[in-house]
Amino acid sequence: MPLFINGIGAVSPQNSFAAALSPEPLVHPGNQLHCQEPDYTAFIDARHIRRLSRIVKLSVAASSRAVQDAAPAAIDGVIVGTGWGCIEDTVTFLHKMVENKEEALSPTAFIHSTHNTIAARVAFQLNCKGYNTTYSHRSISFENALLDAALLLAEMPERNLLVGGVDELTATSFSILSRFDLFKQPQDFNSDTLFSIGTAGTVAGEGSVFFSVSGTHNEHSYCQVADIQTLSFASNDDGIMAARKMLQRHGLATADFLLLGNNGDGESDQQYHSFEHGIAHQGQTLNFKHLCGEYPTASAFAIGLGATLLKQGASAASVPQSVLFYNRSPQSHQALVLLRAC
Repeated sequence: MPLFINGIGAVSPQNSFAAALSPEPLVHPGNQLHCQEPDYTAFIDARHIRRLSRIVKLSVAASSRAVQDAAPAAIDGVIVGTGWGCIEDTVTFLHKMVENKEEALSPTAFIHSTHNTIAARVAFQLNCKGYNTTYSHRSISFENALLDAALLLAEMPERNLLVGGVDELTATSFSILSRFDLFKQPQDFNSDTLFSIGTAGTVAGEGSVFFSVSGTHNEHSYCQVADIQTLSFASNDDGIMAARKMLQRHGLATADFLLLGNNGDGESDQQYHSFEHGIAHQGQTLNFKHLCGEYPTASAFAIGLGATLLKQGASAASVPQSVLFYNRSPQSHQALVLLRAC
């Protein structure tokens, strides 16, 4: 699969914008992990900042940093995966519908609320007039965006594409999701103890992670995305079998690192433990949702973390050559991504 990650830009609950992604956590209290937002004036004209919604500003900043990191000649396309889209703008539009009794509505809020607003604004900011599309497939939205990029680069490996995974956490979305008992109670809890307190539920999160990718590697390359696979409405055993076959296709008995989407919920985490045991993993295992929280495109944060590990090495004594990422969702979607060192 000719897809190489050449640049990464991440705005997350960690200090990931100013420094490389790291498995060392910045601890957050409570059951919500909000992004550490940068100074947007470095990327957006100050006169326009107030007109842009928060999720768009997060995306413009992350995508601009990814372009800076990779230093490509030009961006030929923008592909975004988002599970929730522009929630803040959607809520604004719905409020105006109620307040104005569905009369004399401005179309602006509706236009800004559509899912493809993010990719469109990023392309506008970077003066990219090429391929532009958005995927919204719940917890496999980012994986589908990444797969689309791989298919495009298989035909045109010289192109440079931006691929992003973006979702925001708002007071309204948290309130609605809390009705389904998805999150832990905030008392006596912080992200550092997510996997140890043993209660049901997880911690809500958000983030915007963009990758500059191409079909050829260069001195900026982090790693190669060697394989991508998603499974929907499949059993845990199906996921284990898919992972085994993926490793076999690439001549691997095991990966150096296994990145798992454990989220602190006991019942959910048991599925991940079963997966790790089922593939007979012999390397090191890392979790990541205590760093970014649970949201539909949290996998983009994980891929960024895995790519950084491959570029920098996990320690002075052992430099990893492969990372296997596995995530699953309550909607019975499973995702597998294999990263390999260049």
